[in-house]
Amino acid sequence: MSNSKLLLGMATVLLGLIIFLQASALPYTVEFGPGPGFAPWWIGVTLIALGVGLAVTSVFKRGEGERYLLLGEEALRAAGIFAAFGISCLLLEIVGFVLAMTLFQLTVLWVFERRSFLLSIVAAFLGSLGVYILFSTLFRVPLPRVFSWGI
Repeated sequence: MSNSKLLLGMATVLLGLIIFLQASALPYTVEFGPGPGFAPWWIGVTLIALGVGLAVTSVFKRGEGERYLLLGEEALRAAGIFAAFGISCLLLEIVGFVLAMTLFQLTVLWVFERRSFLLSIVAAFLGSLGVYILFSTLFRVPLPRVFSWGI
């Protein structure tokens, strides 16, 4: 039995339960579609299910020599991607959704994945624009402006 996986599973169940209970206080649907409680409710349910699965498998599956910590270059890479995501979130209202997400995806693809610059910029821009169009038109999710100049 892996104690760390068991504890992580239990913590995930607890987090999922907290999210689920908080989301249950919000309307699940509104007159035009999913309400503010829809996504957090499903996130809570998913976390509970995944936490239970992790806890149960940690009891029945023995793993020796597993590594749990990110060390060296892996830790720097994870911290860099996390920082890039945080910066892109801060830039959303300033430069707009498409540009902020393009910069984030460009950073991940070009800097951390070491893809070619041309491929990275094209994939980042088209991916960001595609996500914006998909969520704003098909799903009707209000997103920040496309670009900072109000488009």
